Amino acid sequence: MRLGPLVGAFLFAVPVAVAAQVVVPPGSEVPIPPKPETDSAKAKTDTIKHPFGRLESPRTADIGPQFEWNREELFASGAYTVADLLERIPGTTSFRSGWLASPKFVAVNGDLARIRVFYDGIEMDNLDGRSGTMLDLTTIDLWTLENVAIERFASEVRVHLKSWRVERTSPYTRTDVYTGDEDTNIYRGFYGKRFDNGAGLQLGGQQFSTRSARLGGGGDALTFMARAGIARRMWSVDAYAVRRNAARVVQPTFGDGLSLPEFTGTHTLAYLRAAVGNQASGPWGQVMAANMNLHETTDHVDAGTALSQNVRPDTADSTIKRIQYVATVGMSRGAFRGSIADRIRAFRGDVHHSPEARMEIGTRIATVDLFAQQSGDEKRRRLHAAFRLNPIPIIAIAGALSYDNPDDDDLPTPADDEDSLPVAPAMPKTTAARLEVGVKVWNPWLFAGF
Repeated sequence: MRLGPLVGAFLFAVPVAVAAQVVVPPGSEVPIPPKPETDSAKAKTDTIKHPFGRLESPRTADIGPQFEWNREELFASGAYTVADLLERIPGTTSFRSGWLASPKFVAVNGDLARIRVFYDGIEMDNLDGRSGTMLDLTTIDLWTLENVAIERFASEVRVHLKSWRVERTSPYTRTDVYTGDEDTNIYRGFYGKRFDNGAGLQLGGQQFSTRSARLGGGGDALTFMARAGIARRMWSVDAYAVRRNAARVVQPTFGDGLSLPEFTGTHTLAYLRAAVGNQASGPWGQVMAANMNLHETTDHVDAGTALSQNVRPDTADSTIKRIQYVATVGMSRGAFRGSIADRIRAFRGDVHHSPEARMEIGTRIATVDLFAQQSGDEKRRRLHAAFRLNPIPIIAIAGALSYDNPDDDDLPTPADDEDSLPVAPAMPKTTAARLEVGVKVWNPWLFAGF
């Protein structure tokens, strides 16, 4: 009997069985690395990109904290319109006919024509013939802004508004819901994002409504804003648009005067901007092309209806537009900042140039602001100077001097077309001055002036 193959098979099977029964002592295990996941998401670092545009807000020469608000301060201020902010400026008085939907105007030293509003450098001209040459400050939405700076001269107040810009690559989102008195409700939302190559996209919208029969009628407004562009270290290009569709009901007048008629219309501001340089240090430049448009769709009010409602007869369904171009070059170096610009308006088939120049010097001890403009559409020359001196940290002296002179008494008159607008009557030559002295009492400033 042959046992060779059987013994060989047995000897081969023993080591295999013994190996299968080996026990690994505790603590001597070799960890096996997990299989790499090729589809796992990697968190990206948030970065800050260069901002759109190169236009800086001017220095102001007021005593103590300047009349300026950033985006966080605007939301915390409790203000809903530009008029609410201007009520806090010395020398200004607001006029309003009712609650949030009613027209609002602000006078400087009793003159309603002394407020000038600039939105990203574009001067906001009034397109609504109902209010003459005065801009209804309700038509400007504060929620679209990131900065408001007030520049006080002796004869006028200039309001500089900067639209909201995003700088971070992490998406920015926000939703606001407000409800309050007089059946007032506000719904608002934002989205903004910058990309690695410097491009950016921003969207925002707000729905506002109020009834407020007790305070002069109600109304509503739906506003959208959008921005798209790209910004690098030394240049940027962006397109921006804000569109406001608003309506208000008849606001009764308790007396013998005519009531404010109802209104329905859409205000649109859109611009294309290109900028180069660094406005914080060195030379810089910026060009803008803007279109301002008002499309009114208010129901026609005939003579019979107007008599029953005690309002003026009105025709509607009109469109008014203005084109504005602004070219600006400037230089910033240490305490010095200077710029020259030409503001070109195109309307009623005419082109009007308004060249202007500005020089600013600002240090801890003194601030000087000089401004000159030759207004082509108004045919007026404006010269403004403002200063502030801080000889010691707790004492300040500030003042301003303004000179406003018409070129002649032959101001342009509106033509009989869809772009016709009221023209302010010729105003005489005026000179205005202001002087203030302030003392810092611990943290607050106490100042008085004439």
